[in-house]
Amino acid sequence: MGRVGGVWVLVHLCGALRLPPRPRLAGGAVRAGRAPPLIDLRPRAPLAEVVDPAFVTADSDLRSTDREVAIVTTAALPWMTGTAVNPVLRAAYMADRGYAVALVLPWLDDPADQAALFGAAEVFATRADQERHVRDWVRANAPDAPRGGEFEIAWYPARYSAGVGSILNMDDIMAHIPREWRDVVVLEEPEHLNWYRNGPRWTSRFRHVVGVGHTNYEAYAATENTGARLAERVFTETVTRAHCDVVVQLSATLRPLPHSRVSNVHGVRRAFLEVGDAGGPRAFPAPASGNRCYFLGKALWAKGYDQLVLHAATAPFDEPRIDCFGGGPDAAEIRAKAAVLDLPLDFLGAADHADASIFGGYDVFVNPSISEVLCTATAEALAMGKRVVIARHPSNAFFYDFGACTAVAPGDGKASAARAEGIPTGFREIRFDARVPERILESLISRRRGTTGSRRPNGPRKPRETIRMRRAVRDS
Repeated sequence: MGRVGGVWVLVHLCGALRLPPRPRLAGGAVRAGRAPPLIDLRPRAPLAEVVDPAFVTADSDLRSTDREVAIVTTAALPWMTGTAVNPVLRAAYMADRGYAVALVLPWLDDPADQAALFGAAEVFATRADQERHVRDWVRANAPDAPRGGEFEIAWYPARYSAGVGSILNMDDIMAHIPREWRDVVVLEEPEHLNWYRNGPRWTSRFRHVVGVGHTNYEAYAATENTGARLAERVFTETVTRAHCDVVVQLSATLRPLPHSRVSNVHGVRRAFLEVGDAGGPRAFPAPASGNRCYFLGKALWAKGYDQLVLHAATAPFDEPRIDCFGGGPDAAEIRAKAAVLDLPLDFLGAADHADASIFGGYDVFVNPSISEVLCTATAEALAMGKRVVIARHPSNAFFYDFGACTAVAPGDGKASAARAEGIPTGFREIRFDARVPERILESLISRRRGTTGSRRPNGPRKPRETIRMRRAVRDS
C-alpha cells in the first residue's frame, strides 16, 4: 500500500474531488470553525439480506446451473494465501454442482517472483506445469467434489511487487478471458484487480459482475498515514462502484461499499474437518514444544502481530506461552520486539495449518487480530475441534455462536487464560461445500429497481455445448 498516496494525488489532479465552499453568514462573512471535509465518507447502508423475487434480474439469478462463471483472483497456488485457496475451492465446488466455470489466475513469468512466493522448490517453467499442480491440489483437498476438477483455467501475466506485498496484473485481465465466458464474473478482491488495470468496465462486458472483499486494505493503509487511508477509501469506492453489480463482504469490519452485502461465502477444507472427526486435539500427540496455545499468521505487523505483542505484554505473569507460526517480511523485527520485552512467545517459522502432525495436538488457537475481514485460520481451528480465543470485533462476529469460541476485548492480556468447554457444536456449518448452494448463490443476486430484464453486452450467451466441446478437446 506504499503507493496508495499516489492515487490521492492523482484524484486531486483529475479534479474528482472539489473543496466545498466554506459556509457563510448573512452579509457574506465566512463562518469561523472547521471546514467541511473534502468528501463525504459516511458509510452507506448495505443491500438487504433477502432480495424480493420481484426485483431479481435475469442476469443475477444464478439458481440455475445453466450459467458460465469466470472467477478471477489475485493469487494462485502453491501460494497458500486466502485469495489463492478460497477461489480455487469455489471453482471446484461450483463445477461439481454443474456450473461451467473458468478460474482466471495470475501467471508469474519471472522465476524470482515464483521463488519469493512459492519457495525455491516450487518454480514452474510453464503455465501447464502450474495448472497440473493446481488440479492435483484440488483432487487432494476436495475429494467430496468428484466433478470438482471440471473447470477451465486461464492465466493473465503478472508480477509480484514486494513493496506492495501483492501480485499485480501487467495488462487488461479481461483480454485473457475467452468470449464464451462473458456471462458471470466473480472478482476476488475487486479493488486489487483494478489497481493497475486499464480497459473497459467489467459491467460492460459481463452480464453480472460480483466482487468478493477479502482484505481490509483500509486497515493496512492506516498503518502508513492518514492520507493513505483516505486515498484507499476513495479509490476502493470508485472502482467497486464502477465495476461491480454487487459486492459480497465477508464481515461487517469493512465499511459498506456500493451495492454491498455481508455474507461469509468461505469455508474450510476437508483436511481440517477430518481432524475434528478424529476427536480433535485429544486424538493427537501433544506439541513438541509442550505449549498448548498457538497463533498462525503471515509475519506482518498489520496481520495481528501488533495485537499479539500487546496481548502478551499485558498478560499475567503465569500466562501460558504461545507458539507462533508464520513467515514474512516483518519476522525479524517481530522476534526482536518479543525478545526485548521478554514476551511468552516462541517463533517456529512457517507451516501449513492443515498439517495435523504439527497442529493437531494444540488445544487453543489465540488470535487477537482486528485487521482481518474474516480470519480463515480461526474457522480452520474451530473445524479441528480446538478452542479459540479471539478479539470482540466485527470481523469475528461470525464465530461468536460457536461453543468453543471465547471473544474478549481487543488488547486484553488475560484473553488466553479464558477456556471454552467442549468441541464446537455445529462446526460443520463452515464446510466449504455447504456454502455453495445457499450463501454464495444468494449473495450474488443483485436488486435493480423497476426491471427484471437482462443485460447482454455480447449478445446471446454461447450454448453450453460449445464449452463442453472445448473441454473435450483439451482432455483428448
